[in-house]
This record gives sequence, structure tokens and C-alpha cells, in this order.
Amino acid sequence: MTPALLVLVASVAAGVLVLGKTAKLGQFSGALASALAGAALIALWRRELVIAGGATAAFAFGLVGLIAVGVVYNEVPLIAGALIVASVLTPAFAELPGLRSVSPRAHGLLRVVLTLVPLAAALWLTWQAQPPAYDY
Repeated sequence: MTPALLVLVASVAAGVLVLGKTAKLGQFSGALASALAGAALIALWRRELVIAGGATAAFAFGLVGLIAVGVVYNEVPLIAGALIVASVLTPAFAELPGLRSVSPRAHGLLRVVLTLVPLAAALWLTWQAQPPAYDY
């Protein structure tokens, strides 16, 4: 997974955590996103940079931990948390045999779309789970 997609996942996770009424965890996820943004900027400069498996695993464990705490102790919907965690894995579907023959630009766009769909659904579900605001 490219650093830019990891930044996208961590940023949406921060938004979901804040909407789930846990601003502190949202800040932690935002810090994770900003740390990954540095790697994404370097990746724009040096195209051969790919985050290694160990770094991706550390990111995934940190993200799963933040989401799990948000689901268990706060108001983050379980399905939204599962969708955020799944969004890290969905770009792998772009590697299916029928999809490898497309151009590199279309392949990259497919990976972005496969990441954005579960993230958008998680954000929307968390937004819909908000209680109605009080009118004063």
C-alpha cells in the first residue's frame, strides 16, 4: 500500500473517531496520518519508495487499536470500524488476474477507488449514527 493511501485511511479514521465522540483518539490518528504524510511527500519525490511490510503492520496494529478503543468505549459504530480496517486490505483486489492488464494509471486509480469506497461508507455510517442535535 502506498504512503498516500495510508495517509488517507488514517485521516478518515481520525474523522470517524472524532464523530464517535473520542477527540483524543482522533488526535492520535491525526498524528499517525501526519507522520505518514511525510513518507508520502518523500514518495512523491522518490517513486520507488514503498512502505515495507513491517511498517505497514505497525500502522495496521496502531490503527486497529485506535478503532477498537473507539468502538468499545465510545460511540464509533462497529461496522464503521470494520470498514476502516478493511480499507487497508481492499487495494489488494486490484491485483486480481483480470485487473493486472490495465494501464498503470488506471491500476493506481482502481486502488484509490477500492480504498475510498469503504472509507466513505464508514464516515457516512458514523455521521448517521449521531444523535439529533438539541434545538435551543
